[in-house]
Formats: sequence, structure tokens, C-alpha cells
Amino acid sequence: MLVKKIIKNKAIGIVLIQVFSKITGIFREIILANFFGSSILFSDYLKLMTYGELIAIFCTEGGLGANLMKKFSLMHKRGVSFLKIKKQAIKLSFFIFFIVAVLQFFAWKVIINSTYNFTFVILISSVASAIVFYFNIGQIILLSSSNYSNLYKSNFFRSLVYLVLLYPLLFLFNVLGAALNRFFSVSSQYFNTWFVVNKKHLDGQEKLIGFSKRDFNIWVFLTNNSIFVWYVLLRVYFSLSEGVEIIFLTYGFIFALSFDGIIIKSFSTYLLERRVNVQMDIKKSVFFVALIAILVFILAVIFGKFVIELMFGFGKNFTEVELQSIYYYFILLLVLVSTNGLCNLVFQKVFSSRRKIQFYQSKRYILISLIVFSIISIISIFNFSCLRYLILIVFSFSIINLIYIYRLLNNERVV
Repeated sequence: MLVKKIIKNKAIGIVLIQVFSKITGIFREIILANFFGSSILFSDYLKLMTYGELIAIFCTEGGLGANLMKKFSLMHKRGVSFLKIKKQAIKLSFFIFFIVAVLQFFAWKVIINSTYNFTFVILISSVASAIVFYFNIGQIILLSSSNYSNLYKSNFFRSLVYLVLLYPLLFLFNVLGAALNRFFSVSSQYFNTWFVVNKKHLDGQEKLIGFSKRDFNIWVFLTNNSIFVWYVLLRVYFSLSEGVEIIFLTYGFIFALSFDGIIIKSFSTYLLERRVNVQMDIKKSVFFVALIAILVFILAVIFGKFVIELMFGFGKNFTEVELQSIYYYFILLLVLVSTNGLCNLVFQKVFSSRRKIQFYQSKRYILISLIVFSIISIISIFNFSCLRYLILIVFSFSIINLIYIYRLLNNERVV
């Protein structure tokens, strides 16, 4: 009875899956830390994956959903077949595989210069990136038809498989096991995505409709995925470092994103999805989420070091200095993901009601952020430590995020 109630309640279901995926994400990182520690091999692996994520970031469900949800919803209501969409998604998946593979091979040979043979790792991770895009299109179709039950199952099994298979695969295949684990986890989504779509949404009787250029607005897409875009760019910068700071950045971001996802984003998601809040002043929602974000930040500062030492203290080869670095990176990145969480709350509400405002503000937001990132990166060449560089980036982007929120609220009085 309780399970049926959760499945029917869209807000609670989305929040629970979000919380579960973040918790499993933390445990995955603990396993990786215990297996690799701060080894050069793991650092090289993260640097290599960064260049695949430059393209893979465009496969994420969030930004695609912002662009495609309205079109898919109309197609569903009109009974139009999704067959052409499926064929186009398959073709785009092959293109994504090729681009990701080329970028990672280039990074391996030119930037990383690792002695480890990453050939199979690159091929498997490239296939996984292509699969992610293909299944995310299926998930958006499910969302457009309000099929939340299968969406919950899809994300639940992906997170569960990702956690359960990780240690055995690492034990058997070392760093190759990390790539295999991602491949198996994203492949587990089939029966709850396109398998369902094939049965229910490919038998329309009307004219076949496919993607068009108007379906993709790059500015809206980047805005909806801004935290991941900035994180990947940060990873690119850290990949140029000869040390293993990219490991501290990765663990810090995972913890920051988990705190943000479990508490801040879950609360904002609940406010967004509950129908009773449709007529609610968006400023009240921002105020409540901001209060929670401040509370979470205070708790993170007080207890964050203890939590990190508890989680990673038994990790292989971690020193006290390295654990301290993870703590500093975690606190800084939590500031960034919190202000970005507020951005997304306002973004999604304003976007759903007044698109012209959103397109205009999104373009300015992305361009200003990229210019600031580029300037700080160029200045940092003059003997900047990675920590000092991250401080400048975080506070610059956080200020930009808050200004962006202010501008949007000025243009959108009531939601």
C-alpha cells in the first residue's frame, strides 16, 4: 500500500530516488578510495575520463529534458509514434561513441602520458557514454507521458548495480573494472526505458516526427547542467596538473553534490513538483531553500572533517594532509552547488512559464561564466595553487549565480 502511494506521488518518488542515488554514490566513492587511495593510476584514470565527459555532459537527462519535454508531451497526447526519434537517437549514440573515444585517446597520448594501457578502458567508457544518451531519451519520453513508475525503477536499478558490482569488478580488473561497472549499470536501464517505450509509444498512427534544430537550445541546456559543466571544466584544469589534486577535487565534489542532492535539491524538488505550490510566490521557495542551504553549510563546516575522516580514513594511502584537502575542496564546492541549486529552482519555474526571458538570461549567464572561468584560468598560470584557484572560481561563480537569480526574479514576479 505504501509503495503504491509513493509511486503515485510524483514529488515523494523523485525525492526518494534522488536520495538513494546520492547515498549509493557516496558508498561507491568509499569503495574506490579504499581500492585506489591517492594513487597515480587513479589520478590518470580520472584525468582521462574528464575528456570523455566534455562530450558526455551533453547526454545528461536534465538539459535534454528542458529542451525536449514539451515536444515529447505533445507527441504523446496526439498519439504520434516515437519510432523516428528512436532511430535518430541510435544514430546520435554512434556519433557520441566516436567523439568520446577520439577525445580520450587524444588525452591519453598527449596530456596524460600514462604507462598504463587504457585502450579497453577508453572503448568501454565511450560505449557507456553513448548508452547514457540513448537511455536518457527514453527516460524523457517516459517523463513526458507521466510514467514515473518505470523512471523510478530505472534510476533505482542503475544506482544499485553501480554499487553492488563495483568492488568485484575492481578486484578482478583493477581500473578497467571501474569502466566496466559504469557500462553494466547504465545498461541495466533498458527494461525500464526503451523496452517500455517500445511497447507503448512506437505504435502511433500519425505522421512520424523526429528531432529538429529547434528542439535544442544550447543556452538553456548549459544553464540546466551548469554545475556539471563547471565541474568538468575544473577537472580539465586539474588534469593539467602533475599532482593528484584531481582526486581531492573529485571526492570533494561527490560529497558536496551528495549533501546538496539529499537535502537541498530534494527540498527544492518537492517544492517544484507539489501541485499546491503552483501558485506560490517563487521568492518564498527560494527563501526556504536558501535557509536550508545555509544550515547545511554550517553543519558541513562543523562536522565535515569528521565525516570525511570517518569515510576515507581507512582508505588506501590517504595521509592527514590529503584528507584535509578533501575537506577544503568539499566545503568550497558545497558553496558552488548550493548557489547553483537555487539557480535551478528559479530556472525551472521561470522556464516553464516565460521562455523568452529564460533564453535571454541563460545566454548571458553562460557567456559571463565562461569569460570569468577563462580569465581566472589564464591568471592562475602565474604560480597559483590549485586550492587558491578553486577559491576564486567558486566565489566568482557563486556571485554570478546569485545575480542570475536576482535578474530572473525581477522578470518573473509570481509563479
